[in-house]
Amino acid sequence: DDDFEAADYSRKGPYITMRFKFDQHTAKGLLRRISPSTVDMTREDPMPQTLSQAQAIAAAPVAMVAPTPVPVPRTFTCWDGSQVSDLILCPVEPKPKPKPEPVVVAETFLCEDGLTTVSDLALCPVSLPAPRPNLNVCTDSPVALFDVPADAAFTPITHLGTDPQFGDSRGLSPRQFYMKLNTAYQADPAHATYLDYLFRSLGYADGWAAARPEMFSDDVLPVGTRGIMGFGDDHHYAFKVLQANDQDREAFRIQSANGQVAHFMKTCGNYFYGCETQAAAN
Repeated sequence: DDDFEAADYSRKGPYITMRFKFDQHTAKGLLRRISPSTVDMTREDPMPQTLSQAQAIAAAPVAMVAPTPVPVPRTFTCWDGSQVSDLILCPVEPKPKPKPEPVVVAETFLCEDGLTTVSDLALCPVSLPAPRPNLNVCTDSPVALFDVPADAAFTPITHLGTDPQFGDSRGLSPRQFYMKLNTAYQADPAHATYLDYLFRSLGYADGWAAARPEMFSDDVLPVGTRGIMGFGDDHHYAFKVLQANDQDREAFRIQSANGQVAHFMKTCGNYFYGCETQAAAN
């Protein structure tokens, strides 16, 4: 009780053994004296009913409970360097970009003309000698198609088409006229013999087989041009002076391999070898 507490009892001096009887409320002060840590004054838990129970409680060792450590939150590093508390919270990693295909640069070649670029030199256009700016020189020649003797008698011609050789070819492009001659070459042995002879005389050893569309070009002969003109299906020729109008003087020029200049007149498809005197050429 309070008086007992206030006496601050000690073990010195004589003692009288006595037996006490008390309830759970009077035991609180004893328990608080003996083991203050075991008594919670705010609780209404039932106290021991006997002294022996109270002594047993007082004699029981008091467990020292260590404080619970504060958990340290775990963090994880995602693929992009961000920090999260759970890997499932990481952002979705994008798929790697596919590597670009290597760029293949096609090899190209510059043709002899200095203008054309091709992937294979075999595709370059045929390199032909530069055309002569003037007509041929009228002179003797072992080639009948080029032979213009000094005493040749030229007769004027004012209108073409009366005795055609390969027919009216006005309106055809140089390529189309080449195809027309090629058709005639395939269809008529006489035409084939003539065209082979002509192209061999122009410096092509294979004759007409060496002919290409790019060897043909448009041209207009000057009025008064003298030369050898073919006529007829039998491929005859005569010495003529062109006195015709502008349309009849239109022609297809053939590029040779030996410097000779030959034409086919558009109006009639006739061969023409134009020439001028040596003095005029100079």
